Amino acid sequence: MCIIIVKNSGMDLPDKEILKRCWNKNPHGAGFMYNYNDVVIIKKGFMFFDDFYENLQINDKLYKLKNQSVVFHFRISTSGKIDEGNCHPYPLTDDSIYLRKTNLRCSIGIAHNGIIQKYNRKDSVLNDTQLFIKNIIYDLITNTKRGYYKSKTFKKIMESMIDGSRLVILNGMGEVIKIGKWYEEKGLFFSNTGYKTSNKSGKIIKNKLKLFDNELKYFDNEDSGFYIDEEEIDKCDFEVFLDSLRQLEIGESVYDKDYFQEYNGMYGRYYIDEEDKEIYELIDEKYLYSLGNYKTETEFYSTNNI
Repeated sequence: MCIIIVKNSGMDLPDKEILKRCWNKNPHGAGFMYNYNDVVIIKKGFMFFDDFYENLQINDKLYKLKNQSVVFHFRISTSGKIDEGNCHPYPLTDDSIYLRKTNLRCSIGIAHNGIIQKYNRKDSVLNDTQLFIKNIIYDLITNTKRGYYKSKTFKKIMESMIDGSRLVILNGMGEVIKIGKWYEEKGLFFSNTGYKTSNKSGKIIKNKLKLFDNELKYFDNEDSGFYIDEEEIDKCDFEVFLDSLRQLEIGESVYDKDYFQEYNGMYGRYYIDEEDKEIYELIDEKYLYSLGNYKTETEFYSTNNI
């Protein structure tokens, strides 16, 4: 699951801790865009958090980002290449090369969180968002009257096409158009709740570990650097906890309880707690993050009448 953060003009930038938490859960690259002098400036393609944060600080010093609207995006890949060029945000264009530029100025910038099924895994290079911009949004905005993308009609059209996910558009005047369900906290808008720390992870870990006798630990050490949500535990407990979950099988999908987000076993990184109906994502073999409660495919389609 990717995540977007929207900061409107006049608001402070998100704390470093929030940005790092979003990065840890979405480590396939990051980027940000902001308005300045009637254009949108896009900086993206950061594959390491320190590079991302250093560049953000440089731009803040040069352009006083508190006075600008800023959109951040942290990526987990579901389609297309995992590289600098496929990081969000993107310019409004139908040019595949321009969609992959990492440092540019444009009139309108776009970021997306979720999966657009019609364009998912349809290209070996471009991801679903890039294809959607290239094939749908570009024509819809450029072939209609000026400012049409701010209208209720445009939003309804987008909502009908993006499968319940979230989309944000930024123009050079700093106007932000958010589409889909968003979460507000302290003046910032988030496309999902992945920015939060889990206040129940410690309890869940302890309950799960009680199910196993200590003799079942593979070896006795206290290797650190393993995390479940934000809680650091030793390697043995991490592996015991992971063993208590079931890895999604190839071709198997579950869905987020509250909005359309598919988690597919083909990626090999999703695990489910079938008793508590909770899904986890394993990143870099040492970070396990709760993504919240899930529905099975049957449950999702029956309750959403899709």
